[in-house]
Amino acid sequence: MKYIPIFLLILVSIIGCQSNEESAAVDPIQLVEEGLIPAVVFEGQEIPKMNLYERMEHYKVPGVSIVFFRNDSIEWAKGYGFYSYQSSRRIDPYTLFQAASISKPVAAAGILRLAQTNRIDIDQAVNNYLTKEWKVPYNELQQDSAVTLRKLLSHKAGVNVHGFPGYAQGEKLPTTTQILKGQSPANTPAIAVTEVPGSVYRYSGGGYTIAQKVMEEMIDGSLPDYLKNNILLPFGMRNSFFLQPLPDAYKGAAAIGHRSDGTLVVGQWHNYPELAAAGLWTTPSDLANFALELQRIYDGKTINVLNKKSVETMLTGVGPAVYQEQGRLAFGHGGANEGYRSTWWAFAEGDKAGFAIMTNSDSGMGLINEIKRSISEAYGWDYFHPETLVLVDLSEEQIQGYQGRYYNEDLQMQIEIIAQPANLIIYEIGKEAAKESYFPIGSSSFVNTDTNDRVTFQLEEDNTLSGLVYNEQYEFTLIKR
Repeated sequence: MKYIPIFLLILVSIIGCQSNEESAAVDPIQLVEEGLIPAVVFEGQEIPKMNLYERMEHYKVPGVSIVFFRNDSIEWAKGYGFYSYQSSRRIDPYTLFQAASISKPVAAAGILRLAQTNRIDIDQAVNNYLTKEWKVPYNELQQDSAVTLRKLLSHKAGVNVHGFPGYAQGEKLPTTTQILKGQSPANTPAIAVTEVPGSVYRYSGGGYTIAQKVMEEMIDGSLPDYLKNNILLPFGMRNSFFLQPLPDAYKGAAAIGHRSDGTLVVGQWHNYPELAAAGLWTTPSDLANFALELQRIYDGKTINVLNKKSVETMLTGVGPAVYQEQGRLAFGHGGANEGYRSTWWAFAEGDKAGFAIMTNSDSGMGLINEIKRSISEAYGWDYFHPETLVLVDLSEEQIQGYQGRYYNEDLQMQIEIIAQPANLIIYEIGKEAAKESYFPIGSSSFVNTDTNDRVTFQLEEDNTLSGLVYNEQYEFTLIKR
C-alpha cells in the first residue's frame, strides 16, 4: 500500500468537514432572497444577483408571498413586505391574494369532477348541458366542429373575450348569463365563437365563463359551495374561496391591490363574478397543496375526488398550462387581475418540485420572473435562465432619433419615448411613474432588461421614422416628434 503522510490525511479531513459545514450552512431561502436575476444580461457582463426587497422597491410591489415545495411536502413558505403601502401589517403565508387566472385550473378540476361522476362528457357539444336561458350562439364556424368543454378548458374552442377587468367596489355585478350575453351591467362583449373550434389556440376567459355556466346548470346549490366542498377542501385549500365580493369576515386577511406606480386600486380591489376565469381568493400554500395532491394522484399514490385518469386529462392542458422541461412534464398557470400578479408552477415528475408566488401589484410579474430565476439558481435547476444578448453601441444622435410620442388605436394607448445618452426611457401616457429603460440590441431594436420586452422601430424607404412594433405584436404610429 502506498504511504500517505498522516498530516495530509488530517488536512483532507479538515477541508472536508469545512466543506460540509459550509454546504449545510447555505440557506436556500437566503439564496432565493439574495439571488434575483433579470430577464436579460449582456454578453461579457456578469449575471447580477439582486436583493428581493430592493427589487420590490424597484417594481413598486408592496407585498409578495412565496411557497416552495418538493418531495410531497411544503419545504418553506414566507411573506415579504406589507398589505399595502399605507399599512404596517406584514404579509405572511396566510395572507389572501386574488389568484386571477390561476382560478382556471382549479375550476377545471370542478368540471372534471362532474365528468368523473358521469354528469357530463367533456367531448360532447357543450350546448347539451346549457338551458334555453343561454346557449353558445350557433354560426357557420361550428358546422363541422362543436364547442366542447375539453376545447373550452384548453383554450381551443375559438371563443372570444381574452380576460375581464372586474368591477370596482360599489358597481353592480352581472349574473353569469348577463356576462355571456354582454348585457348590462356586464362590461365585456357578448361571448361567441369567432374561430373554428379546435383549429387554433386562443386564450379565452370567456370560454371559462361558458364552463362556469355549465357547472351552475349541473349542480345543486351555489357554485362557490360546490367548488369548496368538491375541490378546495378535498385538496387541502382551506384558506381559499370562490367568493365575489369577498365577505367582510375575510377582508382583513386580504392584501390590497396596487397599481404600477404604487397607488392603491380604488376600493382596494375589483370584484370578479367570472368565478371560473378569475374569481379565486387564495394563498401560495393552498396553491402548493393543490399541486401536491395533483402530483400524488398522477403518481398513483392516492385517489381523491379526482382519479388518475382525470388528472392525466388535466395534464394534457385541460386547465393548467403544460410544459416539457428537458424531458420532464411540468404544469402551472399565471394570473393577472387588477392590482395583483401571481404564478403557480410544478413538475409532475422526478422530485416534483414547485412554487407559487403572489403579489399585490400590477407590476408584480417582473418581480415574479426574477424570483423564478432565483429559485432555479438556488436549487440547481437548469430552467428559467436569463437571455444573453449583445449590447449595441449607438451614438447619442442615433438614440435621439427615436424620441417621440407613439399611438396604438386598438389599445387606445399613447406612449412617450425619451432619449438618454445610452438608452431610451419608455412609459405610457398617464402612467409616468412606470418609466422603463430600453437598451439597444440593434440599430433599431431595443430591449427592457427587466422584462425582455422589445421595441423595433419602423423606417420608411427614405429612412424616415414612422412608428414601432412592441414585442412583434402591437404596432404604434409616430404622432409627435
